[in-house]
Amino acid sequence: MRHDIIDDVELSHTLNRKTTLDHLKLGDINQSNLFAYVNVDFELGNFTIAPALRLDYFKFMYEDQLAETYTLQAEQKAVVSPKLNFLYNPNQNLQWFLKTGIGFHSNDTRIVVKQEGEKISPRAYGADFGSIYKPIPKLAVNSALWNLFSEQEFVYVGDAGIVEPSGKSQRFGADLGLLYQADL
Repeated sequence: MRHDIIDDVELSHTLNRKTTLDHLKLGDINQSNLFAYVNVDFELGNFTIAPALRLDYFKFMYEDQLAETYTLQAEQKAVVSPKLNFLYNPNQNLQWFLKTGIGFHSNDTRIVVKQEGEKISPRAYGADFGSIYKPIPKLAVNSALWNLFSEQEFVYVGDAGIVEPSGKSQRFGADLGLLYQADL
């Protein structure tokens, strides 16, 4: 569970960053995320197949302090995100993996309530292909190629104090990591 209470989120005209001249946006955010995760491993010799599910429940609340009358805006959403991983261990020192999953782009509470629940958790699709190699007992070398596709990206427009959609995005990358465990 995660619960955030953030008071006095603001965008204001200021003098020397200290004296507030006027507020453009001012409000309080109250956001909760309850989640659960379940997975299972099916071992077939050197292969492992690992399906999983994650359930997220969000409650977004925002109070606009500049509104003429008190109004607590609120929206809620439940999201199920499946995962599927494939692992191949030809020996003790090497593992190849393909990890896939569907997640979501978490949005700013102020935007979620403004959109009245529409498109508040756009999907994100990811995949990693790589290996973990242990040439010696205390050294691990991790390498991976990855892809992430998002149904929607959001851009903060600071001058207006708003977040607006900027469309779909796709990113590719490669990672290389070394981990050495020293004796302390």
